[in-house]
Amino acid sequence: MTEHSMLWVTGGDGDGASGYDSSQTTRMFGAVFGNGYLEGYLNEMAVSGTSSPISVATGAHWINGIFYHNDAAKSLTISTPGSGSTGFRVVVRADWSGTAEEAGTPPLHPATNQYEARVIMLTNAPGTAAIPVATQTLGDVWDETLATGTITSAGVIALTDARTKCVPNINIPASRAENRTRKFFLPAMYLEMGSGLNQATETLLRYDYMGYVRTCSIADSRFDAVAMFAVPDDFASGLTVTVVVANAGTTKNIKAGILASYGTLAENYLWTMSHANQNTPTSVTLDSGMREILSTSLSSAAKGDMVNCAFNRDSSNVEDTADTVNIYFFGFLVSYTADS
Repeated sequence: MTEHSMLWVTGGDGDGASGYDSSQTTRMFGAVFGNGYLEGYLNEMAVSGTSSPISVATGAHWINGIFYHNDAAKSLTISTPGSGSTGFRVVVRADWSGTAEEAGTPPLHPATNQYEARVIMLTNAPGTAAIPVATQTLGDVWDETLATGTITSAGVIALTDARTKCVPNINIPASRAENRTRKFFLPAMYLEMGSGLNQATETLLRYDYMGYVRTCSIADSRFDAVAMFAVPDDFASGLTVTVVVANAGTTKNIKAGILASYGTLAENYLWTMSHANQNTPTSVTLDSGMREILSTSLSSAAKGDMVNCAFNRDSSNVEDTADTVNIYFFGFLVSYTADS
């Protein structure tokens, strides 16, 4: 293996004895930066327009160690097909060899010069709506996509942003990756109390100086506590809701269940939302102290979903052997895997 180091003052000794060629500098930058546009720099090379010509905004882009920069918006013209729609792809093309214009066989494209990177458009045959394929041959021609789209026979253009952000080339082994589990505690908003399934009283929960409410401090046979939250924007997978309670007495059983219904903001409220996870009320052994019980996993959850959580206890059930004084409800513990 040949060793090499760079960025020494040029002199007569060591690796500074001679200048650096293109392969060495592109190797250096390619090792540091992945391909993509520079987020936050100028106008990020965004592509816009609903008719020809479309515009590619100012910005910068790395392509396999080659740095592309443009400080003036660039217009790209595409012909209107006689019928149907024509598919196209806007790319930054880095050209090591020099590529002639292609006007016959798709993808159609203009000529590009050797040792240049330029924004160009690849188009399909007129009236063919499929998006043409980019070329990615290292050391020859390499296309990085900025947008794809179609133009109709009426001249209407529909664009899809296809840019990739430039990020440092950091490969972290799974064994060293930071734990991406996120947790937050959710107090309940209100409770329902009464006999049987027909609650007689509904009220906002009041928390004492210890931060909890007593689940069965009254002589009612039914208790429900409810809370809502929005699925966080960094959610990736594995959303779970768990009830947190405490037993101030000896080990007892309680008859309890958990329900989580969830869906988008546009949907109907509570039980008519798209998804519902309900655990059948079951006898839960509750040792002394604070405990996590009755988890439910929200397998279809998505970012921004509204989630309604409900914990219920039926102390009138013969399987519920705890008293009405020493059982306390704290709230819900929500956990999930984040996307970063």
